[in-house]
Amino acid sequence: MSFGVTGIGDLSNNKYAAAMKELANGLAGWSGLLLLPFLIYQIIANDSASLFSVRSFLVILIGEIVFVIAAHFGNIILATITLPLVMPFAMKGKIALAQNIQTTILAVFGLSLCAFAWFFASYSVSYAYPDTSAVESSNPKISANEPYTVHCSEPLPVFTIGKDSIPTKEQEHALCECLWENLGQWEREVAGKISQGRESEVSKLHMNAFPSRFGSAIKKCGGMDL
Repeated sequence: MSFGVTGIGDLSNNKYAAAMKELANGLAGWSGLLLLPFLIYQIIANDSASLFSVRSFLVILIGEIVFVIAAHFGNIILATITLPLVMPFAMKGKIALAQNIQTTILAVFGLSLCAFAWFFASYSVSYAYPDTSAVESSNPKISANEPYTVHCSEPLPVFTIGKDSIPTKEQEHALCECLWENLGQWEREVAGKISQGRESEVSKLHMNAFPSRFGSAIKKCGGMDL
């Protein structure tokens, strides 16, 4: 597939424009061929991908088809877009100059396609094989189905908020601030001593009452809904 004419006269008497047109058409196809090793490299470099699999075959096949068709249509569309830009030169009798400008732009576009092939390959493979390692490492307890443990910068004891809770760092920080603000004076003192491992300094009455008060504060601050 290629555009047959530039829309500005015959190119048979303009060797430069004719060569640039052929180069632009060729680069649209060459960029597709260049995409193949780029796709293969990206698949091999992806830890979760396997080159010898149906999935990889489909990624390569679909990637090639989409890219090559888009490249050729982009070539045709660009030729149409540049036509009104160079038409004033043609109307003044400078047809060769208009042809030279238009075909040079198309050739540069073809070179850009070759460079873009690398980014298209990277995006295609990344889309087909999304990297989930970062999510798993930042939430190690999700896979183990264990309660999420909250650690606050405020002097509060470490506590859990349920197996299905996956708060962000911002939500966790907001929860800690809310808890601290909703605790009374004696509750803050007890929380501080427990967080420092000084439970022996807390009276039995306060030690028995604190879990209920602390649990109520967690619910009030929305800790069980995260």
